[in-house]
Amino acid sequence: MPERKFKRYFEVDSSEIQGEGSFVKFRRLNYSEMRPLLDKSETLLRIDIVAASIVGWNWVDDNGAPIPLPENDPDMMKTVLVQQEINWLIDALTSATEQVNPKN
Repeated sequence: MPERKFKRYFEVDSSEIQGEGSFVKFRRLNYSEMRPLLDKSETLLRIDIVAASIVGWNWVDDNGAPIPLPENDPDMMKTVLVQQEINWLIDALTSATEQVNPKN
């Protein structure tokens, strides 16, 4: 029986950037969304695309308080997250789109 290998949603372990047990759940991008994400010159657009693709996470700030999802406020990522976290999210989303269901 046919089965879709690239599921619409997938989860990535983010322990290297947010500590053990942390994760980010992404919505897989379609082709029109992915193209600008690969253009490294469009940093602010890339952040907005990544923000729109995050559907869940358990990330915390410096005080251990949960960081709200960027779904309603993509600009939050530009003010709350540090550059290394933003870079990690972009890399995680672009590399995971090439893998079949990194973690469901």
